[in-house]
Amino acid sequence: MSIPLTLATKINTLQQAAKAAPASGTGGGALVTVPPLAVAGALPVDAGQSLNLRLVSAVANATYGLAGLTANSTGTITPFSYSVTVALSGTLVDTAVPLPAGTLLALTLSAVTTSVLRGNTWAQVWLQAGINPGGTPLALLIADYVGYGSVVGWPGVAGESSLGPTGALSGINRSVAVASSITWLCPAYQQWEVISAQVTLSVGGANPAVNPIVQLTDSSGHIVWQASPVNAVAPGSGATYLIAPGVPLEINAPGYGYIPIPAGVLLNPSWTFGVYDLNSGANNWSGYLNYQQFMQP
Repeated sequence: MSIPLTLATKINTLQQAAKAAPASGTGGGALVTVPPLAVAGALPVDAGQSLNLRLVSAVANATYGLAGLTANSTGTITPFSYSVTVALSGTLVDTAVPLPAGTLLALTLSAVTTSVLRGNTWAQVWLQAGINPGGTPLALLIADYVGYGSVVGWPGVAGESSLGPTGALSGINRSVAVASSITWLCPAYQQWEVISAQVTLSVGGANPAVNPIVQLTDSSGHIVWQASPVNAVAPGSGATYLIAPGVPLEINAPGYGYIPIPAGVLLNPSWTFGVYDLNSGANNWSGYLNYQQFMQP
């Protein structure tokens, strides 16, 4: 495997600096000291320091690979690799990766699990004192989304996937029987930008007419925004609604309607997007929410 030109130049510079550096010490061997600034972009690492890898993922049982190059005082280059599996989705996981004293030359980070798309996982890597996970950052090296085929790195390397935007496009299908609403709750460590939703409501024959209300509520239950269609749904019938920015507030045909929402509706953790029936509370619902998912530590 060929080494990128910039990295090859960096390694060559370090090795030449090691050969040219004056020897120090006594006895049977000479100690060669390489000034940390001899290599542009290299990071000196003291004994007892480590890397902290922080991952926040929406994918359960996903594995990630961290790899890099270090150099000791004689200019010897040593590769290393580390694998971390995040068992649960929606959790923040810190992992300490020990480093030898010397110089950190390069890092790469990517997902090993093929189902991890860019936007599913937010990652941070920093240098810290000690080997306890989640220590105080001394130098932040990586802060980016990672995915399978979307490699990020340090120094100055950002590998963007061509498969989509920063956030991952996702959707959740739900079906609720004999209920007053159908809702979607944004989980911890995520933000959702609502793209569209389609909801079907079936009203029981003995129930009163229903005029559905679309609501966005915050984590305390406060209504941030709401809207309702023009026409009610009669008892013993049903209707399907397309909910999206820019659609007209009207029903074009029996049993089908549109409900507009503002563009860029963003749900924070524990916020709820839902469609509610405030009359009878005993109808059948089904629906699909389409959203762009962002991870946040």
